[in-house]
Amino acid sequence: MASSRSSALRLAALVLAGAAFQAAGAQAPHTRPAGPDLTPVPRVAKGSASGPREVRGRVLRPGADSAVAYAGVRVTLHRVGPDRAAPMDSTLTDAAGRYAFTYRPSGDTTALYFVSASRSGIAYFTPPLREARVEGEAAEIVLFDTTSAAVPIHVRGRHFVVAAPDTDGTRLVVEVFEVSNDSSVTRIAAPAGATFETPVPAGITDFTAGDGEVTASAMSLVRDRVRVIAPMMPGVKQFSFNYRLPATTGDFSVPVPVPTSVLEVLLEEPAATASGAGLKAVATATSSGRTFRRYLAQDVAAGKQVAITLPSRVSSGRRLRLALAVTAVGAVMLIGFARAFRRRGEGAAPAAGTGVDAEAAIAALERELVELDDTFARKARPTVEERGEHVAARARVKARLADAIAARDGIA
Repeated sequence: MASSRSSALRLAALVLAGAAFQAAGAQAPHTRPAGPDLTPVPRVAKGSASGPREVRGRVLRPGADSAVAYAGVRVTLHRVGPDRAAPMDSTLTDAAGRYAFTYRPSGDTTALYFVSASRSGIAYFTPPLREARVEGEAAEIVLFDTTSAAVPIHVRGRHFVVAAPDTDGTRLVVEVFEVSNDSSVTRIAAPAGATFETPVPAGITDFTAGDGEVTASAMSLVRDRVRVIAPMMPGVKQFSFNYRLPATTGDFSVPVPVPTSVLEVLLEEPAATASGAGLKAVATATSSGRTFRRYLAQDVAAGKQVAITLPSRVSSGRRLRLALAVTAVGAVMLIGFARAFRRRGEGAAPAAGTGVDAEAAIAALERELVELDDTFARKARPTVEERGEHVAARARVKARLADAIAARDGIA
């Protein structure tokens, strides 16, 4: 939850785009995500009958030339739903690294099921088990060696978003990162160390971990630096954080401490500007009726500085919530990482349409997301272009879903 200054409903949808990595000239290795994908599934009547399901997969570890079987590993089947969350079953992999579970869904039909295995105290997960029978690549889990050595962590995307002033005399700032570990080992934090850190402007307040794949407990602000201690598995991890700057802040700089493939700056105020680090002004971005000046740079070298100039006067009138629309070069990277705008005080605007209509629209969009994912999952070997098209389409649906939820809750 955010502080009392940011207590309104937060809508968040973080979407990675493979096409954006291609545009930036970099691709992350194909690995399973470090945490379960919690994309919602359509809600249907609770208690409806459902037949047995089966998952058959393998646990692997990186070998010299290819992945090899990992025998004798404890594998656990999980259920996570709004009614309850708990392990369902567990087993050990056989000599070929194989495992199998048969289970029957129960309770709330929006619950997700997935399989996990651990190595060196770090858990790795399959994608959600959405079909009655899941096997092959969709049921594989790769367990990596760990190291606290300085495995390079690359910044594939960094997005810096500054809202117009609120009436409390502060500006909300959101930073979103996509970082990748391109090695074959999981990087863990050394004692008193971090797996990733980045500087932030001096004098910030109300620092809060945001949405993404790093929990609040694994992120902290230490002497004007944000430190992440979460393990960095091979592949891409996305996370965000937000804080506030005094509305009287005029000029300040943002360091770029490591090479960054795509750098984006979004500024809500028309008079605000950004320069340095190769940034170029591009077409404005709009979300939830709010417009942001947008600047982009590619392949930014370490040590560069972004200079931001903001109007120093505090606007009167309504309190603004940040709603950002972050897009990458050539394709959508993030759409609707939304901080919805709402009037301060009492009397929020009523939701558009009836509650039944709003819920039906939201359910339809959730179904559309699942259908997109299911269609893409059936592609045996998707190309980079197909992957980018899928992510861009998914991002558009998520943006519509965020708007529908905002309309239902009267904060559009």
